[in-house]
Amino acid sequence: MVRGDVDRDSGLPLLRHRAIHSVVHALICGFVVIAPPGVSGADLVELGGPAVVIDGDSMTVGSTEIRLEGIDAPEWNQKCWRGDERWDCGRASTDALKAMVVNSAGVRCVSRWTDRYGRRLATCKAGAVILNERMVRDGWALAYRYYSGAYIDAEHEARREQNGIWTSQFVRPWKWRRGVRIDFAETVECPVKGNVNSKGQRIYHVRGSRHYGRVKIRPEQGDRCFDSEAAATQAGFRPPAQ
Repeated sequence: MVRGDVDRDSGLPLLRHRAIHSVVHALICGFVVIAPPGVSGADLVELGGPAVVIDGDSMTVGSTEIRLEGIDAPEWNQKCWRGDERWDCGRASTDALKAMVVNSAGVRCVSRWTDRYGRRLATCKAGAVILNERMVRDGWALAYRYYSGAYIDAEHEARREQNGIWTSQFVRPWKWRRGVRIDFAETVECPVKGNVNSKGQRIYHVRGSRHYGRVKIRPEQGDRCFDSEAAATQAGFRPPAQ
């Protein structure tokens, strides 16, 4: 769901919001409020009940619209790319969040503030699952570092394990909302990508393979495009180990 520019998710001054990004943070054993010095937790709002998912980082709980704090998911109509094929990653992210809440008895959220659109910025759980963290760890959302550092480690894990959108090429959601798109002309014209990695290994990747979409051709480092695997092999490149 397109909401506007990159500043859509905070009604607070940016520097103050960064300073208190962990005020409402859910831990495994239950909701624990972690407040920095000088910030009171007296105005916390707790919400609970059946949830209706809007997209990968927002939902309604009862009559209240919730924005999952500290994360940013692909917009509902956003496209990503796997190889040279477009992929509805925004819908996949939305479906992932739906799957987390559909079988739960209800969602519980804690929130301290609202954004400029009147949505509650919240940390939410479905059963024992912390939705904000799980969406990032499963690769269906990114840590929204512009406002929060709460889920950076979860993002690192998702990227390392190639979860969710990390199997594809994508524009960060905050950039996508500003009109940034990927130019895939090179990808379409390069059916086999020969890549020289940091260890000097010469490895080729074909369309549809795990890392094809992420490989950039850098001729100055010895990377090359090939018309076939046979041509890549003849030039001294080998297929990836997996």
